[in-house]
Amino acid sequence: HRWATGTLFDNINSRSLLAICENRGGSGSGHGWTGVSHVGWNTKANIVCDTPTGFLNYSFGTVGKVRPSIYVNNKKKRVHSGYSYSHGEHVLPRSLYLQQLEDRLGKQAVMNVTVPEQRQKEFELNVPNLTKGKKSLN
Repeated sequence: HRWATGTLFDNINSRSLLAICENRGGSGSGHGWTGVSHVGWNTKANIVCDTPTGFLNYSFGTVGKVRPSIYVNNKKKRVHSGYSYSHGEHVLPRSLYLQQLEDRLGKQAVMNVTVPEQRQKEFELNVPNLTKGKKSLN
């Protein structure tokens, strides 16, 4: 297995599916779980937030549909939904990363790593849709 731990998906706005954590079963070279202890924070996307037995993955303030993995039978044992809080409505602070940075190192640290638009209430990065014309998993 290859998986990540402790990934923060902070303020991601995507037209594509965002897999916070998913059991990809035997797809590819036997991927299995994408990870544990992942957090989706104020995302605006359709998401997958599953969690393996004995671990947790989280979704806070997600605006979008939540769906189970398409790679495995979600009715089987050891496939569970992750913890979801305030689905359909964003939470405070707007950015968990920027709030933790400010708490730890002060406002100047946030100023050092952001542009003014990122410090505003709503920030949208225009990223090209790389899946345009391809089959969607949504």
